[in-house]
Amino acid sequence: MTFEDSPDTDGQTQFPEKFDGVIPPAPSRSALPDVQHGVNALPRTPVVQDEASRSSRLAARMIDGIIVIIPWLIASFSSDNIFSALFGFITIAIIVYQFILLSREGQTIGKRTMNIRIVKANTGETGGFVTNVLLREIVNAILGFIPFYSLADILFIFREDNKCIHDHIAKTKVICD
Repeated sequence: MTFEDSPDTDGQTQFPEKFDGVIPPAPSRSALPDVQHGVNALPRTPVVQDEASRSSRLAARMIDGIIVIIPWLIASFSSDNIFSALFGFITIAIIVYQFILLSREGQTIGKRTMNIRIVKANTGETGGFVTNVLLREIVNAILGFIPFYSLADILFIFREDNKCIHDHIAKTKVICD
């Protein structure tokens, strides 16, 4: 249907009866949608995302552990200082790379392998450095010095919400990618 065919116009183009030269005022700022960073800040509808299984989370953590432990063990048991320093540097480089991946994509090498990712529980967006690295990894590692904390953190995944303590601290969840 074209404008001319619409039932209100009877095939005639409608113009105002008389243009008096006065332009109506723009709508008030409160009548316009909020705009932040070029995107309308309308209420977000929650996105249904499948949560990652316990086994895929465990497998991802084991892959990440193996990737870090192997060069660390080689560095620790090497009698050659240069060889030891090289593998020590490789271990640090892997950890830094994992932190970069966590910050940017919510994934580590293990999580990528298992097709899972970390997102903020309330928005479904990647948490970034503070959420994924500081809260989930660093704070959790510090709390690991408390007797039995690590065991409690691991056992929390068997609750109904499938979240570990570090998920609750950072307000995150792990989803299928």
